[in-house]
Amino acid sequence: MSLILDALRKMELERKAKRQGPHEIRAEVLNYRGTAQASGRSSIFRIAAALLLGSAAVAAIFYFTRPEPRKSDPVKVAEPGRQEQPPVTQAPAAQVTPAQPLPVKELPSEKKVIQEAQELAAKALKSVQKSGDEITVSGIAWQDERYLRRAVINGALVGEGAEIQGAKVIEIRENRVRFNRGGEIFEVIYSSGAGR
Repeated sequence: MSLILDALRKMELERKAKRQGPHEIRAEVLNYRGTAQASGRSSIFRIAAALLLGSAAVAAIFYFTRPEPRKSDPVKVAEPGRQEQPPVTQAPAAQVTPAQPLPVKELPSEKKVIQEAQELAAKALKSVQKSGDEITVSGIAWQDERYLRRAVINGALVGEGAEIQGAKVIEIRENRVRFNRGGEIFEVIYSSGAGR
């Protein structure tokens, strides 16, 4: 009975293949029982089972052939009222030399440090003013998104990346604008009294 069913199934598949054309022969016509897939799966299961058994055998060998743990030496417990003291030996007398005073370095006074800091700040301010003399910032529209920030510099509304008086606008902040001219970075503060 199964031979007749197989023959009918094969004829039906051939009829479908003829309707579709000779160039579209399906895999079902060539191998209508699908025996190749079943044999492939069973071989994978056999290989997996063999690997599992092999790894179990190796684990068992390592477990049963490991060396026996050594027994540790017994711990000595001191009696409650008795303390063991190490033997006392005489150390040779060491020669004591008087300590040499360390050279005293004169620390700068507070006034001197403050004066130097003020001089450095004045130099930095002069260089910023010198770099930005011809540049004035008369307005800032600051936003969280950098591409939306704008500033009014020398009467022109510009964004970051613009160039004014040979200086490129690097960053527009809430109360100042940072520029770069010839590798020198300087800032110009927003000149309104409302600046922070």
